[in-house]
Amino acid sequence: MQRTFTDEIKYQFKTGNLLTKLILLNVGVFLIMAILMLVMYLNNTPKNFIADNILEVFAPNGMIRHNLTHPWSPFIYMFLHLSFWHLLIQMVLLYFTGQLYLQHLDEKKLLNTYIFGGLAGFIFYFAAMNLFPVFEGKQMYYLHGASAATMALLVAVTFHLPRLEVMFFGVFPIKLIIVALLFIMLDLVAIPNDNRGARIAHLGGALYGIWASGFFKKPSFILNRFDLTDLFSPARWFRKSSKLKVKHSNNKRPISDEVYNDRKAATQKRVDDILDKINRSGYESLTKEEKEFLFNSHKNV
Repeated sequence: MQRTFTDEIKYQFKTGNLLTKLILLNVGVFLIMAILMLVMYLNNTPKNFIADNILEVFAPNGMIRHNLTHPWSPFIYMFLHLSFWHLLIQMVLLYFTGQLYLQHLDEKKLLNTYIFGGLAGFIFYFAAMNLFPVFEGKQMYYLHGASAATMALLVAVTFHLPRLEVMFFGVFPIKLIIVALLFIMLDLVAIPNDNRGARIAHLGGALYGIWASGFFKKPSFILNRFDLTDLFSPARWFRKSSKLKVKHSNNKRPISDEVYNDRKAATQKRVDDILDKINRSGYESLTKEEKEFLFNSHKNV
């Protein structure tokens, strides 16, 4: 049975790797915002007013009061894009760097670097807006987009694997560190033309990446102890811990070989029936109880 587009998205978010889920989340937020902006536009709301209202709710800026009254904004802004081209560029970079994490590191470091790199970008942006005179009176500008997070990903994996080469446009090899340094240089030279502080946020993400890369091989490092991957595992959101208390006893009554063999045969027959169902209709045709039974039977082998 062919899945619908909506079912395919749900399936990918449920079973895909963390990189796929990150990209889907960014694209999903963009589509929601695009629909919201369309509705506001059809109600004759000025375009600038539309964007400003969305950013006011979901994005941080350089003002202390705004960020205190919108404490979620430093976490949401790194998934928020209002321009298709901004989204496209960031998702290409996210996919490119994310593949390197899946090949050479792991999903946990991918997500931690994305989130903490994005937060570092906000911290540097906020500090710059309030410390440097050139940004005086511009603290109301909002920060949005995944640039700081993706910059952190790129720089962290580069400094972790400084000799790694990648295929540039699939044609010729180039050292990854050259790519990372090029991105950093472009942000540095663009600062005088950036009156909103976004480039500072990019460099904040890059500096976090340099710092974090030194701890990738140290499990005891405090940030490596955070495992945020459960946030992207829908099956675990609703998992309830059992309130039943199991009392173990050393006085278990032994079972006979006949009873044991009967139970084993019944379990094997159930497993065979489930496997036949998978061959006929696919894994998704199984009920929740059948999936759990199959999983537990393999675990107990």
